[in-house]
Amino acid sequence: MKTLATLLLLFISSFGYAQSIKQNADGNYTAVAKQDSTQAKNTLKTYTDTKGNIYPVWISKNGKLFIKRISKTTNKSYNQYLTL
Repeated sequence: MKTLATLLLLFISSFGYAQSIKQNADGNYTAVAKQDSTQAKNTLKTYTDTKGNIYPVWISKNGKLFIKRISKTTNKSYNQYLTL
């Protein structure tokens, strides 16, 4: 019965997730929050189109480069992905 309970406990605990832990200078440990990779990041580079408009270049979570443009007909923002 003990082995069954132990196996059940190990099985249930395997569904938990591990946290990243960082050791401070004083020797204590703290949990580090997971970085949100769903946000696009600005590359601090610019893209100039054929009309001379300058746009900041963004990088997606998948590593693709894009610029944010606004549609002339609907005035909605959309991403235009860049090809090299």
